[in-house]
Amino acid sequence: MKKKISIGAAIALMAVIATITFSVTMIFSRSQFDTMMQDIKSREAVYTKLAEVDAKIRNNYIGEIDQTTLMDGISAGYMRGIGDRYARYYTAEQYKKEVDSLNGNLVGIGVEVTTSDSGYILVHDTYDGAPAQEAGIQAGDLIIMVNGTQVSVNNVSEMIDSLQGEPGTTLTLTVRRNNEDIPFEIVRRAFEIPTVQYRMVDTNAYIKITQFTSATESQFAEAIANAQKDGATGIIFDLRENPGGLVEAATNILDTLLPEGTIATATYQDGTTKVIAASDAEELNLPMVVLTNQNTASAAELFTQALRDYGKAKSVGTITYGKGVMQNIEQLSDGSAIEYTVATYATAKSENFDGVGIKPDFEIESVIDAASQPAFEDVTVDNDAQFKKAVEVVNTLK
Repeated sequence: MKKKISIGAAIALMAVIATITFSVTMIFSRSQFDTMMQDIKSREAVYTKLAEVDAKIRNNYIGEIDQTTLMDGISAGYMRGIGDRYARYYTAEQYKKEVDSLNGNLVGIGVEVTTSDSGYILVHDTYDGAPAQEAGIQAGDLIIMVNGTQVSVNNVSEMIDSLQGEPGTTLTLTVRRNNEDIPFEIVRRAFEIPTVQYRMVDTNAYIKITQFTSATESQFAEAIANAQKDGATGIIFDLRENPGGLVEAATNILDTLLPEGTIATATYQDGTTKVIAASDAEELNLPMVVLTNQNTASAAELFTQALRDYGKAKSVGTITYGKGVMQNIEQLSDGSAIEYTVATYATAKSENFDGVGIKPDFEIESVIDAASQPAFEDVTVDNDAQFKKAVEVVNTLK
């Protein structure tokens, strides 16, 4: 038998429910208000301190203040101050260069360089089809003078930056090769950065990926097509010195290699974890090995671990850098931009490797440093111990 309650009791019950609801809402609102007030107070403290510094400088500083330079400095300082080791501020010009680089485009002469022991600019390699290669610059050359200025330990970073510039402008270099100083005049222009190199080593495809950009996907697809056409029975991916790049480019490439399943997930500020990349059922069934070192980072680490997760590859070399976090680059209203960390990420079957790195299946130390590493076309089992082990491993997987 159903019991009935009186209208008075019903009203009383509704009043209790309303009171509880109001109390919960007030508690939540108060919490939100307190948080908001703390944020406002924090912002006020920042603005007050900045205003105090600004007033003292403007009242006493004997130099002239450039407002654009000042604002760039303040913004850069803010990004350094948030405690994110990967955060940075880009001026409008720097942002344009960064976007071009991530898109796989560059304006300059097309050389990979480092600093030599003597303080000069050492050409490690030249890009295929780029102005430097067409002019005759070679790996191993020492650039000792740029636009009439002698390169030294004190200005080498500035001289390296000056190799880039506006398309159509001329760059004069003096190059030292076999104790002979050779003058060059090279016109800068835009070109696509080759991030993928391919050649056959016996029956194995040797594919080096230097960075993951928007252009990497098509270059990789071409390399794989050539490897299949050439009858490759195994693949060695060389990701040594690969700093990462676009996670999307790396996962799109992985999609062509992996079976159906999750490739990677990301965990954001609010604690939510989302699948950021998945693979379809099409996969490449060839034995694979990935070469890594201490500078294999970020998307390159994700690439390595995802292949290992699915049992598609073994890794050879040394433990990787350990960068398992994702950054966003967001343009500001004046054309400048900020980059900061927004999530941690991991592959489908492994833990996040940030700050830890990925230990290779076969740990082999390199007997040569990055600056002395042979150019891609010169790497052999005789001059590269890690590559030699990679060849051995991929052959045992067949």
